Amino acid sequence: MILLLFISFCFVNLLTAQPWSATISSQFFPASNLECSNEPWKLVFYDEFDGSSINTNKWYTFSPDGGPGCNGTDNCLWARTRDLQQVFSDDNLEVNNGMLTIYAKKEDITFMDELFHYTGGFIGVKPQFKTQYGRFEARIKLTDGDGLRCTFWSIEAGFEIDFVEYLGNRKRRFLTDVHHDGNHNGFHVKNQPSWLIDYSNAFHIYAVEWSPHKIEWFVDGISVRTLYRYQIVTFNPDRFSNIDCNNTPESGDLIRENLLFDDDPQSVILNLAVEGNVAGNSDVDDSKLPRSMKVNYIRIYQKNIQSNYYDFCGGTFDGVEDLCFGATETYTFQGDYSNVSFSKSSNLNIVNTTPNSVTISPTNTGFSTGWVKATVNFAHAPCSTKTYTKTLYAGQLISGTVNQTNPIYLSQPLQTVNFITAPSGNSYTTFNVDLDNTTVNYNWQITSGNGTIGGSNWNPQLITIPPNSTSLSCNISTTTGCGVISRTVAFVKTSNWYKVGLNPTNGLLNIIAIDDFEVQHSNDNDEIVYTTIKPTFTKSTLYNFETGEQVYSQESIEPIKFMTMDIAHIPKGKYILQIKNEEITSTHQIIIER
Repeated sequence: MILLLFISFCFVNLLTAQPWSATISSQFFPASNLECSNEPWKLVFYDEFDGSSINTNKWYTFSPDGGPGCNGTDNCLWARTRDLQQVFSDDNLEVNNGMLTIYAKKEDITFMDELFHYTGGFIGVKPQFKTQYGRFEARIKLTDGDGLRCTFWSIEAGFEIDFVEYLGNRKRRFLTDVHHDGNHNGFHVKNQPSWLIDYSNAFHIYAVEWSPHKIEWFVDGISVRTLYRYQIVTFNPDRFSNIDCNNTPESGDLIRENLLFDDDPQSVILNLAVEGNVAGNSDVDDSKLPRSMKVNYIRIYQKNIQSNYYDFCGGTFDGVEDLCFGATETYTFQGDYSNVSFSKSSNLNIVNTTPNSVTISPTNTGFSTGWVKATVNFAHAPCSTKTYTKTLYAGQLISGTVNQTNPIYLSQPLQTVNFITAPSGNSYTTFNVDLDNTTVNYNWQITSGNGTIGGSNWNPQLITIPPNSTSLSCNISTTTGCGVISRTVAFVKTSNWYKVGLNPTNGLLNIIAIDDFEVQHSNDNDEIVYTTIKPTFTKSTLYNFETGEQVYSQESIEPIKFMTMDIAHIPKGKYILQIKNEEITSTHQIIIER
């Protein structure tokens, strides 16, 4: 008897409660049937009702698909009527202070030569805003009243999803439903404890998340119902296992599909209708009219944005990165630019602006890094103010990094003058220069000083400076979209800047800096200039070679070229002399003998 009852129950469940297709093999179940993206929801459609009237660029105030002859207009009976009891009137739509109010009234009105005794209100998105999958959310205060129906829903080609359908005579529950070709899967939602909640008493946030494999309903962020599209047929006590991102089919599983589902993009609708004695509603209570349904906002989100939408809370700021002197470039914000402002660095001029773009030019020929910014003050509540920054080269720039491995690894940005640590003794100073743009050919040429380069088009470039040279200058040039650009840089070797002499008879240590010398390089206007290098120092310190302990120090307030240190009191032994100036530190080994 128990087995027979179980079979009978399954049979009823299969044939009447939910219409399913024939069972199919899981090997034909594509991954595209599941939406398991971890992408965040992105705002693709919204109305905060901040104006003073319905935005007719977004909404119809009637049903253009109301029946034969409508053809996108309200020139047909069913475009504005519902069950032949009332007319959807534009006068029943009021937008004020960020709120849409939809009224239902007891009043006589003639439409298409027929007399009606009630009016309601209706808004439905225009065809360009039909949405396939996503999160549909609205903050609504429903209304009670016998014979009234408040609805937030969507429909296309016979497939309908009721996000919330509320009959005015049922204060403590609302209907979630899915329709397709006359079949229904309705479910009355009762929050716990259900007898405490009157949905017409306050605002609630109603939302539905519709994906290829399920529909889930939410009230104030709480999931209240989930309807799955696919199930794995099993013979365990639960009988069926829903397919979602955490429960996917395996080879050999049998799958059945709920035929209520469809994938066509849907039109979203909000309406308040007078529908007495229809589908469980009660007769209209005229004494409670007029009544109103209030909508604070409606928002639609998607994870994978469909082609006719974009992220209202996001965007891109597009334009080239190389800005040539004498040229102008336009940088465009792609996104919702209802309130966007532009700013720029001091080395740029603003030539022109449009609501979503700015045209700029450099102020001089110098090579320097600049930026332009688009600051967007999003008008809609879910979005915050964002700033998009485009970093670019204003003027002409060749940039890179100087990498030195001998005597120790050092790395520094390529500058007009680079100070290179030299090995001790008569060794050659070698290092590499890595230029940032590896896709172009650079021409290297020695312009002053003594040294060698690895090759005219090397990148990275190997540079060698001999012991008897203090510096080497190189011109680097290449052809870009800005034409031929060039930069002359100088490399200054830091060894042999100081001559150190110890007089063992009087215990005096003399330190002498070498003579000043010039190096050649480019300035900010790409002109060749000479900078005088002045080897000076401000402090000399003596350290014990074995222990590293400081034993004596002498310094000057101003940079000097000559210093005498009296070290007669220092015991004989091996020491390290450290000489410091603003740019380098030089070390020397000292042996004191008596």
